[in-house]
Formats: sequence, structure tokens, C-alpha cells
Amino acid sequence: MKINFEPKQKYILVNVNGKVDLQIAKKLFVKLLGFCTDQKLFKVIVDYREIVGYMKIIDRLDFLEGVDAFHKKYLKMDMPKLRIAYVAPRNLAITKSAILKRRETLSFDNMVTHDIESAKKWVMK
Repeated sequence: MKINFEPKQKYILVNVNGKVDLQIAKKLFVKLLGFCTDQKLFKVIVDYREIVGYMKIIDRLDFLEGVDAFHKKYLKMDMPKLRIAYVAPRNLAITKSAILKRRETLSFDNMVTHDIESAKKWVMK
């Protein structure tokens, strides 16, 4: 899995491609927190339309639990709450009820879409 952080004028664009790896994804979320702090940008678009393979629902829930725990620790250091828009591949279901319910309880603002323009509009609100 390869990830590139690209600071834009008002947000950070994260491009993800390659084979999905849950453990790498969690570690890279920690790097993202540091990158946001360094860049003083706390709005993020994660574009993972080019990934290969997909996480099972249980793995996606595990990922959300892990990144939420990291974000909560980040907030305890008086850092701003993140706003993250995820851009998913068209063939990935983004409306599974278990995932939607868990996303509603995360400590950071988030949304998932298949469209990069929708992500940009939402993240800039």
C-alpha cells in the first residue's frame, strides 16, 4: 500500500493505492495526524479509488476503531478536530449500516463518497 500526502491550499489530499493493508493504514493515520499538525491543515480528503482489494466489514470496523482511538489521543493534546472526506472506489459499498452507525460515533467529522468534487465541497464547509 502506497500513500502520498499532498498539502493543498486549504486541505490535505491523501492518495492511496496498492494492495489494502489494515495495519499499514492504521500506522499511516498516525503519520497523517503529524502531517496535519506540521502543515496546520485539519481538513483532509483521502482518495482511495486506486486501491487493490477491499477490507471485509469486520476489518473496516476495526480500522475505524483504531483511527478513532488515535484521534482521541490527538484531541487530548489540544489539537483541532479533523474533518475527513473519504473517496471510495465505485464498486465499494459505502452504505453498509454497521459502518454508517460506527462512523456517526467517531471523534472526527467524516463522510464517504464516490465523487472527489463532493468530497471537496463537504470538507470545505
